[in-house]
Amino acid sequence: MQIFKQGIFAFFALHGFFLGAQSLGDTSDLTGNNYGRMRELELSSSRLPVRLSESGMHVTVINQSDIKALPVQNVNELLAYVSGVDVRQRGPMGAQADIGIRGSSFDQVLVLVDGVRMTDPQTGHHQMNLPFPLQMIERIEVIRGTAARRYGLNALGGVVHIITKKRSETAFAFESFGMSITDKDPNAGLNGGLRLFAGGALGTWQVMGGAEGLKGKGYRWNTDFEQLRTYIKVSNETELGSFSLLGGTNNNDFGAGLFYAAPADANARETVNTQFASAQFQSNISDRDKLTISASGRWNFDHYIFTKLNPTVYQNKHQNQAIQVEASYLHTFKDSRLALGVESRNEKITSNNLGDHNREVIGTYGEYIHQWTPEFSTTFGAYGLHTEFIGFKVYPGAEFQLKFNDYSALWGNLGTGQRLPTYTDWYYKDGANLSNPNLKSERARNSELGYRYQKGSWSAQFSVFQKDYTDMIDWVRRDSTFKWKPENISTLQFRGVEWEIRWKEFLPVLPEGTELVWNGCVLRSSQLDLPGLNSKNALHYMPLQNTLRFRVKLWEGGEGIHQTGVYFSGIWRHISRFNSNSYNVFDAKLEFSRGKSWNAYLNLMNLGNTQYREIASVPMMPRWIGLGIAAQL
Repeated sequence: MQIFKQGIFAFFALHGFFLGAQSLGDTSDLTGNNYGRMRELELSSSRLPVRLSESGMHVTVINQSDIKALPVQNVNELLAYVSGVDVRQRGPMGAQADIGIRGSSFDQVLVLVDGVRMTDPQTGHHQMNLPFPLQMIERIEVIRGTAARRYGLNALGGVVHIITKKRSETAFAFESFGMSITDKDPNAGLNGGLRLFAGGALGTWQVMGGAEGLKGKGYRWNTDFEQLRTYIKVSNETELGSFSLLGGTNNNDFGAGLFYAAPADANARETVNTQFASAQFQSNISDRDKLTISASGRWNFDHYIFTKLNPTVYQNKHQNQAIQVEASYLHTFKDSRLALGVESRNEKITSNNLGDHNREVIGTYGEYIHQWTPEFSTTFGAYGLHTEFIGFKVYPGAEFQLKFNDYSALWGNLGTGQRLPTYTDWYYKDGANLSNPNLKSERARNSELGYRYQKGSWSAQFSVFQKDYTDMIDWVRRDSTFKWKPENISTLQFRGVEWEIRWKEFLPVLPEGTELVWNGCVLRSSQLDLPGLNSKNALHYMPLQNTLRFRVKLWEGGEGIHQTGVYFSGIWRHISRFNSNSYNVFDAKLEFSRGKSWNAYLNLMNLGNTQYREIASVPMMPRWIGLGIAAQL
C-alpha cells in the first residue's frame, strides 16, 4: 500500500502546484495554436467516439512533432520513450521487437492500425511487423489498462493504436539514411535505407502510398537484415458517408542469432512475411445516427531455421491468417452517446510444428457515455465473447472524468478483459520446450485513478493503478535440466504510479519553442507463487522507468518557405529491470530544416556506449551514429 499512499500524496501536491501555476498565463504551442484548456482531440482507439477532455483512461498521444523531435527510425524505437511501455528489441532497425505495457507480456498488448488488429494467432512476436514508415503516421495513441468493453480481445496490458494520415502532404517525397556503430566489431557494418512517398487526389478520391527498403549487416554476429515494406491507402468522403481501403506488406529477412534459444541458436535465420488489408464504410444515416461496416484480413508466414547453413537440423514453417468483419451503430442523444456492435473473427494456422487449427470468435459490445453536467461524465460498457474454447463470457468496464475547471480534471476507470492462448502457447514443442493444449484463457482486472492538467505552457498527467491477473500464462521450468512449459500460474498483481509532465519555454533566456518532457513509471508486483520454478516472461518487467527529454531551437532565420532552422534534442533514459541490472542510455538528435522542402539530421544513439539487455540473451546495440536527408516536392 505504500506506493498508493505516495501516489495519492503526489496527486494533491500536483493539483495544488498547477492551480498555483495558472497565473502564468496562456501561451502557444510549437505550431502556434493556442491551447489554454484541455485538448478536444477525439480518440480513434474507440468504437464510441470519446474526446480526450472526457476520457477516463490513461492516454498518451504521439503526434508528428514528437516523432520529428526524436532520433528514431521506426515505431519500436519511438515507443521506447513512452512511459509504462516496455520495448524489448532483438534486432536492429525494427527487425524484431516485443511490446509490453505495465508488466504485461507481448501477447497481452493489442496493436491496431487504423482500427485493424495486428494480433497474430501464432505468437505476439509478429504483431510489430508493420508495413509503413513513421512519415505516414498522423499520430499514435497509447492507452494503458484492461478494457475489453472497448477493444475486445487481448487488450489486457493496453492498446497501441497507429492512425495513418488521411491524405499526403505532398505529391512526392523521399528520405535516405544510414547508420553504423562506432565499435570495431568485424561483424558489424553500415545499415541504411530508402523511403519513397507519393500522394494526391483523383477526383474526390484521396490516394497515398509509400515504400521502404532497409538493409544492413547489423551490429554483431548474425544480426544482418533486409526488409521491404509497402503501403497504400485510398479514401473518399461524401454526404452519404466515407469509404477507406488500406493495405500493406512487410517482407522481413534477418539473422536471429541468440534471439530465442541462446546460446545454441547463434546461427539461426528467420523470414517473416506479413500482408494485411482492410475496407471500411461509414454511413451517416442521420445527424444523430451512424453505421460502420468493416472487413479486414491479415496473413503471416514465418520460416525459422535453427542453423542457417544446415536447415535440415531444425526448422519451423507457420502460415496463418486472421479474417474479421464488424458492424457497429452509433446514436447521439442530447447529452449522451450509445454504441452497439458485433464482430466475427476467424483465426487459422497451418504449421509443420503446431499443426493445423482453426477457431471462431464472436464478440458483441455496447458502450454508453453520458454528460451529467458540463464538469462530470461517465462511461459504461461491456463486451460479450463467445468461442467454442471458453463458451460465452461478459467483460464489463466503466470510467469517469470530473473537471475542476477548464484546465484540470480527475479521472478513473475499472476494466476487465481476457486473452486466448496463442497457437504457440498451446502446441509449440522442440528440444527445449513442451506444449500444453490444456491451457486456459488468462484474465485481468484493472483499476486506475488519475489527474490531467493542461494550461498555458504546462501539461501534466499522473495516475496510480492496480492490475490483477488470473490464470496468467507463463513458460516455467524447475532448472536448466527441464524443458520450458507454458502454465496458468495462478494470480499476479501489479501496482504502480505513472506520470508525464511537459513544460514549454520553461526558462525566459531560452528560445521560443523550447520544451522539456519528463515521464516515468514505478511498478511493483506481488510475490509470484512459483515454488521451485523459474519464470521465462512474467518477472522480467521494469520496476522503474524514467525518461527526460529536452528540445531547443538553436537557430532560426528566413520566412515562409525559406525559413531555416537548427534544432537539438537530448534524451536520457533510466531503466531498472527485475532480476537484472539498471542502466542509463543517452540519445540525441541534431536537425537542420529548410522550410518544408527538405531537412537533414544526425542521430546519436546510446552516446555513453552502455552495455545493456532488454531481453536476457540479447546484447543491445552499442553507440550508433546515423545520418539522413529528406526532401519533398
